[in-house]
Amino acid sequence: ITPAQRKRILHGGLRNPPGARQVPTGITGTASVQVITNGTVSNTVTASAAASAPGLFPNAVNGVNYPAAVYASGQFFVGPSGVPGYLAASPGYHIELYATGLVSEPGGVIPVAQSINGVTVTIGNVTIPADYAGQTPYVGEFQINFTVPQQFATMPAGNYPISISLNGVSSPTTINSSPPGQLVLPIQP
Repeated sequence: ITPAQRKRILHGGLRNPPGARQVPTGITGTASVQVITNGTVSNTVTASAAASAPGLFPNAVNGVNYPAAVYASGQFFVGPSGVPGYLAASPGYHIELYATGLVSEPGGVIPVAQSINGVTVTIGNVTIPADYAGQTPYVGEFQINFTVPQQFATMPAGNYPISISLNGVSSPTTINSSPPGQLVLPIQP
């Protein structure tokens, strides 16, 4: 898997996509947001500001939303077995998830990699602490490492909903993407 393929799949072009902007530091409560692109003004939308709003980056494969994730070995993406470059998860596998919204960051500054304590990963109804969670050198991008629990050795193969949580705030398991639907982790015991 080439670095370009990894960037395309993990970030789907989300790393600094056109029009992406970081919310300025210190915004709390609600804020009005309006975008102006090439002189065209959008409607104004009111949104809530939150200290933490975790979300997993998706990677759609054959109409299914998998998390943007790789194995710690870097050899495969997490996804459906039988698709070149992808491999379903199994108990004991070490996985790197890519997420956003774990903590606020100062606006206008390239982030410094830092670890974040208290992140958990929930697969189906099994919740485990992350082995590591931290800021990457990219604005709004976080890496979460975890090991697939041994409980899955006795569970049926299938796609299990996956989410992350920090300080009681969880990422959605269902996302409004193309296609819309659950984010799932394929497990093959």
